Amino acid sequence: MYRNDTGSEVDPLGTETESLAITVRFPKDDRPLIVVQGEIDVATSPQFRDAMLELIAQGHAHLLVHLGAVRYMDSSGLGALASALKRLRSRQGALVLVAPTDGVKRVLHVTRLDRIIRIYATEEEALKSLS
Repeated sequence: MYRNDTGSEVDPLGTETESLAITVRFPKDDRPLIVVQGEIDVATSPQFRDAMLELIAQGHAHLLVHLGAVRYMDSSGLGALASALKRLRSRQGALVLVAPTDGVKRVLHVTRLDRIIRIYATEEEALKSLS
């Protein structure tokens, strides 16, 4: 692997592989906000899932996930969300999505996950919903 002039990783066959960046902030009431950038696919979804499950294991019952910079999400990303949702619900908690891109919203709608996971346009609205 090497990086091209745009900073993306390129494998020896010449296909770019997008990376995933995940940061966690605690904007209010010790509720974690997971900010995700990049693509959530079969290669990166384990990192995404593990970030959520680690916070749940630390005792957090509510997670906010900001998807405003996610360019693509496949079924493995949806599976990661479903896994986190199941664990949070067993603790009477909630998974809340913030500002998903149009492509991610379409995937959530087609799979009907938008009916069971709350989605908000802004971080402020999402935080208010958990108060």
